[in-house]
Amino acid sequence: MESLNSAVYEKAIKLLGIRMHSAFELARKLKLKGFAAEEIGLAIEKLKQERYLNDEDTAESYLNSLINNKTFGYYGIKAKLHQKGFEHALVERLLEENFPLEKEEALAKKYLSKSRKTGQKAMAGLKSRGFRSQVISRVTSFDDGN
Repeated sequence: MESLNSAVYEKAIKLLGIRMHSAFELARKLKLKGFAAEEIGLAIEKLKQERYLNDEDTAESYLNSLINNKTFGYYGIKAKLHQKGFEHALVERLLEENFPLEKEEALAKKYLSKSRKTGQKAMAGLKSRGFRSQVISRVTSFDDGN
């Protein structure tokens, strides 16, 4: 078994010092810096063992940040989490536990109040931000006559 390269480990620590990363993101960035896949794998395993790298904590933190600071719907948030490389089962569980329809509706209303769109444009805007159909129909039902 290959020994841990301290340069890749130190670079990983620096990246994690800037912000939380998923294991996938960290591996991608280290690969771009020219480190070998085997070295990256060893560093990531050590970081997980030392609890410096935890995809579940990172995904939950990122999810909460999106919910509190952005106006994306269920599918928009799901796509953002997948872009970060989080496992499908983790993403599904976190969304189910932390993003009920009521919370999504509140974000949809917040988006509509800021966008000033009505009718079909409002519906298209919500759809493009990944809101579920039932949420879109609930929050735009007051718009039917316009």
